[in-house]
Amino acid sequence: MEKEFINTALLIDDDPSCIFILGEFINLIDSTIKKKAAYSVDEALSLLAHSSPFPEVIYVDLNMPIKSGFDFLEHYQLKYYSLYPATKVFVLTSSLRLFDKEKTMSFLCVSD
Repeated sequence: MEKEFINTALLIDDDPSCIFILGEFINLIDSTIKKKAAYSVDEALSLLAHSSPFPEVIYVDLNMPIKSGFDFLEHYQLKYYSLYPATKVFVLTSSLRLFDKEKTMSFLCVSD
């Protein structure tokens, strides 16, 4: 089986401490992975629009002010999913609501 290589990860969360902790977890797996941070949906979408290379992995928080992770997923699925189907999108949330999980998993672009 061929190993998947990850060069770049995009971390989207309005909480800097969450971005830091996630970045440290990524470093434990592979410290050579480049991490780009976005503290809002608009910042993340701007990074993606000008991103080269495109990230192989995206982690997005659901609960953010102004625009939520769901807003990001809607835009990402419409604009980028067909262009970058190999990119893995993971949703991070503290929500225990079944509705949030079901809605999250309704997006084809979401890996987990």
